[in-house]
Amino acid sequence: MTVTENEIIEVANVVWESMLGLELEPTLADPVLPEGSFMTGCVLINGAFEGGVTLQVPSGTARDIAALMFGMEPDEVSDEETTDAIGELANMVGGNLKALVVQPSKLSLPSVTEGSNYRVSIPGTVATTRCAFQCEGMPVLVALHTRSDGDATVKPHDSTTHDNPNETSARSVA
Repeated sequence: MTVTENEIIEVANVVWESMLGLELEPTLADPVLPEGSFMTGCVLINGAFEGGVTLQVPSGTARDIAALMFGMEPDEVSDEETTDAIGELANMVGGNLKALVVQPSKLSLPSVTEGSNYRVSIPGTVATTRCAFQCEGMPVLVALHTRSDGDATVKPHDSTTHDNPNETSARSVA
């Protein structure tokens, strides 16, 4: 069973509205992030379905999201709180998408990476469905990664990437 773009859009919107009181607007543009630092939340799905879900936002947007989630001002939010917020959003989106794939499947704990000019890959998978959104004018990217087993019915995309030749730093928090 393949999760459709419309299902990802619906799941992401439900999570954003329930957790943050914000609406995500799907965009037709290619899913890319602006230059600079960004955060990626990732959860793996294992079992009858093998793959994962990534959620990417610019670092400034991540801080704003954490402020909304924890009822704080953006300048009061710590790095740990920002990481927790992005991890929780990835967990919620991933958990809802997990319910749409072949069962039984289990969800991993979320991991979060922050930096610039890094590529996100889940070994043995391809990003089969990627959705780009705007939230308060900032991009949000959600991708479903599916085990690459040569199935011609699955349309593969390149791994979720962000290229900035000026910066190459990242930190990962599990």
